[in-house]
Amino acid sequence: MEPQNLSQEYKKKTLLTADELISHLKKKGITFKHASEESARSFLEEHNYFFKLYAYRANYEKILNGVKKGQYIHLDFSYLQELSTLDCHLRYLIVEMCLTLEHALKVMLIRDIEANPDEDGYSVVAKWNTTDPRGKTRIQNIESHAKSSYCKELIRKNHGHDYPVWVVCEIMSFGDLCKLIQTYNKMYPHRIGFNPKLLTNVKNLRNAAAHSNCLINNLRPDAKVSNTLQGTKIHQEMSQVHSISKRTRVTCLSNQVIYDFSALLYLFFIVVKSDPIKQKTYRSLVKLFSYRMRRNQEYFIDNALICMSYRFAIYAIWHFYHKSR
Repeated sequence: MEPQNLSQEYKKKTLLTADELISHLKKKGITFKHASEESARSFLEEHNYFFKLYAYRANYEKILNGVKKGQYIHLDFSYLQELSTLDCHLRYLIVEMCLTLEHALKVMLIRDIEANPDEDGYSVVAKWNTTDPRGKTRIQNIESHAKSSYCKELIRKNHGHDYPVWVVCEIMSFGDLCKLIQTYNKMYPHRIGFNPKLLTNVKNLRNAAAHSNCLINNLRPDAKVSNTLQGTKIHQEMSQVHSISKRTRVTCLSNQVIYDFSALLYLFFIVVKSDPIKQKTYRSLVKLFSYRMRRNQEYFIDNALICMSYRFAIYAIWHFYHKSR
């Protein structure tokens, strides 16, 4: 693309005050029936910022023709506010689940290596320790953060030596742990009781939640996701949930966030061995979806996309909750 065309397509946004933002929302057809303009102003100034809040509008349709063309259909400011709040609750639970899963993955990997007569705990690390385009190995990247790491003493003791897997598991990121498990699976196929590629889905969801990225701001299906992920273990698992029709399953799992969340539910059930922990976690999810998310359910009763996504998620959660009992 030529620079002049780029400058024509990109228009620098102007920083607006809360009152100007409210005027902008009203021009887009967003109403203030359930939330007053005064409360909206307070929310924008003290609790959230416009860019994040406005992102949830993607779940709503626009008027396509007429004088109101481009305005959103049945969208009130309170709906955006509620979606933002629910997203926050969901992110906290996802991060908690991922921390539990991360520990369980490390336990699983180390125990399997201990039971594997062909692996000494060093060779898999050597295989995993690849070099990036900058010429630095994974270990060197970890060591470069030693001064700010809570594991700096562990790194100092092993610096210059071959790292065993039980040390690497203490100092690596979740992304590196996923890569290590995938490496181990390639070296010793069929020892891991699940497809390690699903860890990438969980990693992406975990990172988004940990960085407070919006998760449910766009629940629409994506053809690219559908074509890539249909026929996977997640589709097979969800096909066992009789409350979810095939059409709903295919549509919902064509959304990246819903697919990644389903992968987290599945791997959490497979990898975490403590039934009390699994039941406690699933109960927390049921409480969020069955009570807090339904508190203002009348806001979303006319939005088929949100309702379908919600039903899929709650049925999936109940599915794994009952399997863990």
